[in-house]
Amino acid sequence: MRSWLGRLRLVSAAIVLGVSSVSLPAAASQSTTFRPPLQLGFAQGDDWEPAVAVDGRHVYVFWMHFGANPPDCSLPANPHMVFQSSADGGTTLGPPHSIVCQAQFQADAQLAVTRMPDGRHRLYASWMDSNQIDSPIWVAFSDDSSVSWNGPFLVTKLDHSGSGCDKDILVASGPKVWVACEHLVQSMVSFTPDIEHQPFTPVNVPTPSGTVALASAGGLDSHGNLYFTWDAIANQGIAKGPTTLLLTRSSDDGATWQSSTIDVSAAEPVISGATWSPSTTRA
Repeated sequence: MRSWLGRLRLVSAAIVLGVSSVSLPAAASQSTTFRPPLQLGFAQGDDWEPAVAVDGRHVYVFWMHFGANPPDCSLPANPHMVFQSSADGGTTLGPPHSIVCQAQFQADAQLAVTRMPDGRHRLYASWMDSNQIDSPIWVAFSDDSSVSWNGPFLVTKLDHSGSGCDKDILVASGPKVWVACEHLVQSMVSFTPDIEHQPFTPVNVPTPSGTVALASAGGLDSHGNLYFTWDAIANQGIAKGPTTLLLTRSSDDGATWQSSTIDVSAAEPVISGATWSPSTTRA
């Protein structure tokens, strides 16, 4: 569960949406005023890691919810994936609901907005469903501002035999969709040139030996080059070694990759007597 544009991690807290209005007076200075925040989702429960996308006046939010089931999904899951949207720039919000009702453990929300060749605006969503070793990654899309959804489409295998993926990062351009993720010690990017008609094909991405590389961001430039960044963490299993920040680039839709190192961190310091829990942190 890693971050990308507009996405932040909130633990044991409700998700709130802050909307700003920006005015440009005659003077060159710029002032920004935030309206009072609106709480998304449900009054009870624990909400984590929202993905946010904006398309004109439409605001979309997708996240993982620990607690009672969404009203439209009775299947057992903890957490559930929940979606909520606004058609007026975040002034009012529609009810929270599921994109797809699924069981298992769901996490790693991603959203991406793109424009189709015929001018339609398309919203994509991706997420994982099951434990981190076996979890399939799914993608769904909407061509009517989230009123209805198509899919979900499977990015990874659905054999529940250790071939799943984790930490998905979503990039889309028209019908083309890329999803970066990590399977045990192998990092990969899966691609489809047309999500409605062709399946995803995975390609392994080179990362430093002896590390687990988790995708953290992705995007396309104006020339069609595809980029993903990765946090390659040494000391697999305890994740306390140095971390290599990588930038990978592909000029052929992800068929081949070039990798460069941005920086390498120091290893995590060992602090005697330190401990951590989801509700308290103390040293």
